[in-house]
Amino acid sequence: MPYKISGELSDACKIIIIKESDWSIESNTNESAGSYEITNLDAGAKLVAARKSDGEGICYGNVTPEE
Repeated sequence: MPYKISGELSDACKIIIIKESDWSIESNTNESAGSYEITNLDAGAKLVAARKSDGEGICYGNVTPEE
């Protein structure tokens, strides 16, 4: 079953999702400010980072996607 990560962004960002199981990049998307949803992820813990276009990191952390 596919999993997803969603949330709200205050600025347009590149969101990078890394699988903690093997440290590979699972998703690398550009998202605009506001609501976002990244779908079709594998189960398991992830490291998520968001960076604004000027390179500033605005958030990061460990998450587990939901169904």
